[in-house]
Amino acid sequence: MQPQSKIVIIGSGMAGSGLALELAARQIPVTLITGETAGYYSRPLLSHAFSDQTTKDRMMLKSWKDMETAGVTVMTGTRVLSINREEKSVLWESNSSSGELPYDQLVLATGSDALIPGPWKAQKTHFSLLNSYNDLENLLPKVGEVQNSIAIVGGGLIGCEVASDLNKAGKKVTLFHGVDRLMERQLSESQSAELLAHFQFLGIDIRLNTMVKGFEPGKVLLPEGDSFSADLILVAVGFLPRTELAKQAGLETGRGIKASDFLKTSDDSIFAIGDTAEINGQIYAFVLPIRSQVKWLTDYLSGKTTEPWTPGVYPAKAKIHGLQLKW
Repeated sequence: MQPQSKIVIIGSGMAGSGLALELAARQIPVTLITGETAGYYSRPLLSHAFSDQTTKDRMMLKSWKDMETAGVTVMTGTRVLSINREEKSVLWESNSSSGELPYDQLVLATGSDALIPGPWKAQKTHFSLLNSYNDLENLLPKVGEVQNSIAIVGGGLIGCEVASDLNKAGKKVTLFHGVDRLMERQLSESQSAELLAHFQFLGIDIRLNTMVKGFEPGKVLLPEGDSFSADLILVAVGFLPRTELAKQAGLETGRGIKASDFLKTSDDSIFAIGDTAEINGQIYAFVLPIRSQVKWLTDYLSGKTTEPWTPGVYPAKAKIHGLQLKW
């Protein structure tokens, strides 16, 4: 028999698992539904496993058994098929069973997928992504087998961190970026120049102003009919909030799931949190604001605050070996 829960959370990343643990610590019944099977892990640490073999252990923050011991009811390997807003329930299925789970409040912490531009979707067997623990487990042996070079497409935050870690692991890395400077959304021009110089000093080959056209097996297709051969190709060109479930339920969406200052969606019983939530047009995809949302929503759901969530100033930094970059 499935448990009856006052609060149901969909998604087990930093937002979902963090909120579940905080609520359970206050003796509030909570059920966490997740498609993950490995445990609650730190996604920002994924690429570090390329250069530090101890990272895989360190990134696993809680096992599912630990979560249950802490008071969270966890449904792992489970996919939510739909949300019935009138009945206030979610329809779910796993490999072995299916059912319907009622809620008083529902929290969408569904996270994000790695962005794949439309023209590349038909070619996705020719490149890899790094967005989950399963992605990492699939990539580690491939990285270990690389004899020549690894190509990274995307010079934003994730692409640059992956390049840094693979370089630290002793791999020959070539990074392609479509604009004229690295991490242009986060860094100033001088910081981008500093990062470029650092990468070049380390021997990372940076190809700026290079619009990748597509992929073939072992090849990155470049302008003017050129191509670049690589043992492994990684695409890291951004993230795409998971909004499909919200759309199916008739909730308002934009780039993410639209939410108010109270993290409420267009349905007062459903909240959105983490890097799937679009709050007043802004998505907060970094660790500090997500932790802030978790703390605030815990207080709100437990009746300890009636004030809205207010974004703070959240300094962030890129995890680049040998260089401190903050913004």
